Amino acid sequence: MAAAATGEVYANGDWKMSIRLIHLTTCATTFAVLAGATTTAWADFTPLHSPPGSEADHMSIFEAFYSPGTAWYASGARTDADGNAVDLTNGSLVATRVDDFGFGGVLDAQSPFFGEVDDQTWTGAVLTFTAVARYAGYTQEFGYDLDDDGLGYLKLLDVHGSRMNVSGSATLELNPGDSLAWMRDGNHGGRFSSRVADNPDALDHMVSYYVSGMNDDLARWMLFWEDLPGGGDKDYNDLAVEITAPIPEPGTGATILLTSGVYILLRRRLS
Repeated sequence: MAAAATGEVYANGDWKMSIRLIHLTTCATTFAVLAGATTTAWADFTPLHSPPGSEADHMSIFEAFYSPGTAWYASGARTDADGNAVDLTNGSLVATRVDDFGFGGVLDAQSPFFGEVDDQTWTGAVLTFTAVARYAGYTQEFGYDLDDDGLGYLKLLDVHGSRMNVSGSATLELNPGDSLAWMRDGNHGGRFSSRVADNPDALDHMVSYYVSGMNDDLARWMLFWEDLPGGGDKDYNDLAVEITAPIPEPGTGATILLTSGVYILLRRRLS
């Protein structure tokens, strides 16, 4: 069973794996680059619609939260089913969109190497959550449903404020082997899960990104939610929550990661 925890969990070591020097988006991107492809369409990303009026889109939310004054823009060859680019950058930070469906598996929030896994089921160790934005007229809260504990939805935080002027934070400690779905709830619209099959309308209500380039030894994720049944206006900006998790220190020896046929040798400290 999960329990709340605070404080520093991983001490800084005298050596760190150069994770940031290896920028993996997904294995699909790797194959596109190796093949010299310029554009590739992917059906496993939920398409996003432009927000109405003065509401912020994902690029504007990333800019306001991470790099005020430095604009974000679409980057890379990966696109959703409508042909829209899915990865974003401001030239130094990169937000790599995580697949919304099609792979299954369990995404480890501590690791940037998500490869062939979608964003519906997650795991981790000690996770920290920060409310980022609320572009919705209804209340927003964020929580989770831990697999196999029989408790159902458990709230992590309420979101206070609106637009980019919001507050709300929490920390969650998971036991080894725990897996869960993220959930959004509020006073209208219904309770929705990161797992499409658990939603009453059988639609995807959450899209997510892996954010790299901060150079702070954290795996960093941004979750964006749509809060109305039937997909609402499909701009996925009703609720935005950041998740951070310490990247574990590597062990000794050498590890070879096999990601859909692409081998990547990671150098590790030798004792």
